[in-house]
Amino acid sequence: CVGCVWCLVGLLMMANATEAGRLASNFCYFGCLAERVACFSSSGAILGTVPFGMIAVAPALKTCTAIFGVCKASCFALLLMPII
Repeated sequence: CVGCVWCLVGLLMMANATEAGRLASNFCYFGCLAERVACFSSSGAILGTVPFGMIAVAPALKTCTAIFGVCKASCFALLLMPII
C-alpha cells in the first residue's frame, strides 16, 4: 500500500541513526510474517493452527518455513546497520 510506504519513510526520517535500524528491521520482520501467512494460506493451512509434525511432512509448508527463515536472516542485517 502506498500509504504504508510513506508512513515507513516518515518514521525512518524522524528516527535517529540507532533507532532507524531497529525500525527498519521490525518492518522487515512484519513483511516476512505477512509473506509466511500468505504462503500458508495458499497451501490451504492457517498459520498458528498447524502442528509442527505436519509442517515437517508437508513439502509446501516446509518450503514456506524455509523462505521465512531466509527472510528473517536478511532482516537481521538491517538491525546491525543503522540507516541515516
